[in-house]
Amino acid sequence: MNSIKLCFLVLSFTFILGTNTLASSNIIPDRIIYDGNSYPLSGLPMEKYFAKFPNKRPKIESFSTATQTGYVATLEFVENELFLKDFQLVVGFGTIGKSILSELFPDDKKLKVDWLDQVIFNIGKGVQIEKGVFINDKKIVIDLIDGKISKLKEFVYNSKTKEFVEK
Repeated sequence: MNSIKLCFLVLSFTFILGTNTLASSNIIPDRIIYDGNSYPLSGLPMEKYFAKFPNKRPKIESFSTATQTGYVATLEFVENELFLKDFQLVVGFGTIGKSILSELFPDDKKLKVDWLDQVIFNIGKGVQIEKGVFINDKKIVIDLIDGKISKLKEFVYNSKTKEFVEK
């Protein structure tokens, strides 16, 4: 019995340390401000920017399992254009630390998010779709061209078909 417990313990630690399962969770997602409200943002919008400009990627000095990236970016629509509003490092066990936006972009100019083609975020209320599984009942999909809204679609969850349908 003790060898079974030891084997289970070793396998558990191997799984945790040997994979990105915990590291890839996004408990603290990036945010988007739309119509004055803040929503969790799907995807990792800054990673495409850092792939294009690797010298701008901040050095992440502490690791947290609360986010895949070690930071939380906040994007905001201002007059139908998308900008980076804030950039904060995540420290410890999911604590959002100080903003380093001015360190990343010291010229005090707003960074227009012109590298994304689309943003998707959930709004609305949580609904249970099956036992233990909850989703937001509304989803916004915004297509972008050079950081400007080119098309906006709103989807609602249809509980009969169990699909999102365009509103």
